[in-house]
Amino acid sequence: MLDVLPVKDPLVDPVAYGRPPSARGDGLASWGGSILQDPDTSLYHLFAAEMSGKCGLNSWARNSIIRHATAKTPLGPFTPRELVLPAFSHEPVVKRLPPSAGGGYVMWKIGCADKDETGSNGTALAGPCTGCGNGQTSGPCPPPNQATYLRRCQDALFARSLSGPWTRHNLSLDAQWDWLHLNSGLVGS
Repeated sequence: MLDVLPVKDPLVDPVAYGRPPSARGDGLASWGGSILQDPDTSLYHLFAAEMSGKCGLNSWARNSIIRHATAKTPLGPFTPRELVLPAFSHEPVVKRLPPSAGGGYVMWKIGCADKDETGSNGTALAGPCTGCGNGQTSGPCPPPNQATYLRRCQDALFARSLSGPWTRHNLSLDAQWDWLHLNSGLVGS
């Protein structure tokens, strides 16, 4: 049985990262992320998917960026730092590499982080959604056709330090793979 602590009120208590929309300040939507402690400084580093353009979570398929943030404790609050990758980049997972592998850190993510080409490939959905504010998306923000988009930018990022700089390394796989079914878990059906 899991015994959890009471949930804090995000309008009163600081949240780990992001902000709910309120009269006191603009909202900032974020999703997930990896938290690692720097072994040299004891500072905690968060790599989160953040929605750009003051948009809400329903814009994630076009507005998601990867943001680096830091805090003194693993529960935050985290202070935003540099942009690691622009839209569309999402679901960052960061792991420390063992000394036997040369050390450093690797980040896996989805998305090409190509700014204006996000979701293009003939879908006429180029670029992030606009017209957002206060952490909320106004109007429709349809996702791009990701079946053809995702297969051309399979890469990982590497850095010696959690503060970067991060370099991209292409991991593109055979274009003959059925990415739509792989991403849907329908392989072999």
